[in-house]
Amino acid sequence: MRALYYLAPILLLALAAIGGGCRRETHPDPEPPVISESRVDLFAYIDANSPCQSGTMQLLRELESAAAERVRLTVMDISTPEGAQLQADAGLDAMAIAIDGMTTVSWGEGDAQRTVSFIHPAGFAWTHDDLRAAVHAAMAGKLRRANPAEAQGVRLLNVKARGQSIRTGSNGGEIGQLVIGERIVLEITAAHDERTAAQRVSSAADALNRMFAKPFTPNQLALEDAEGGIAVIAGEEQVIVATKQDARVEEISVEALAGQWRREMQEALVEAALQRSPQPAPAVVPAPAVPLPGGAEDEAPENAEEPAVRPDELLRDPLAPPAPLSR
Repeated sequence: MRALYYLAPILLLALAAIGGGCRRETHPDPEPPVISESRVDLFAYIDANSPCQSGTMQLLRELESAAAERVRLTVMDISTPEGAQLQADAGLDAMAIAIDGMTTVSWGEGDAQRTVSFIHPAGFAWTHDDLRAAVHAAMAGKLRRANPAEAQGVRLLNVKARGQSIRTGSNGGEIGQLVIGERIVLEITAAHDERTAAQRVSSAADALNRMFAKPFTPNQLALEDAEGGIAVIAGEEQVIVATKQDARVEEISVEALAGQWRREMQEALVEAALQRSPQPAPAVVPAPAVPLPGGAEDEAPENAEEPAVRPDELLRDPLAPPAPLSR
């Protein structure tokens, strides 16, 4: 009874709040932070010696040299063990460029607004002009982290997948092939889960095409444990399961086979997308000078010597597509 005596006022207050229509105050989502224009840190996880990346490396060095007092470039060469480890620590399995730690950024207003994710090679989801414009926007204090709604529209992948079957011998055998663009990414002969090899690759193609109808990038392909083996997944779609029987044919482990399939799919997506996009030309024109705040074009801001952003703090952009689980 004593406990009820002490609880009574609390219960009455609760009932009064409910009866009075007490509602939790709502707060609008905060505006995405603007990247500081005092100094722009460019971090590139890139194969610095690859001929395919020479144009991008040239542009990065050009952007730094054109405004040496404002722009600082750090290159992590992912062709080296040290660079590859930094890339893995950042949760990436593709080349990427971050501006002050952000790989997915926005600038401009209204119809002139641009949102770009600097992941994968130039020509896939971004161009050299995009990178140049983003850095200039950062130096002008007009570059910001993309909010989730903006980031969702970064890229629609204009690529198709299909399954096809090849008959083998006179005993009715078949090889199921999964094709992305013009590239065969995997071949199977075994049935699984009451589906033939041909039905398995056809189902895999359907799952991929459903994902391609949404904003999608290759690093959304991941691996997860599944009944009967290890599945390659795309977003929330299960694409295909690598089984023990599939692995036995290839004479490798199930884990290795699933990882091989995922890598082949990723490479095929990048290859197909680049073939459908105009290749960006190497940047050779010096970037125009961007006025410093207050009109002093030949002076660095007082805080230009602020501590550098560390590589291990970068490329963990929550808006960027999640990297696949490593196995």
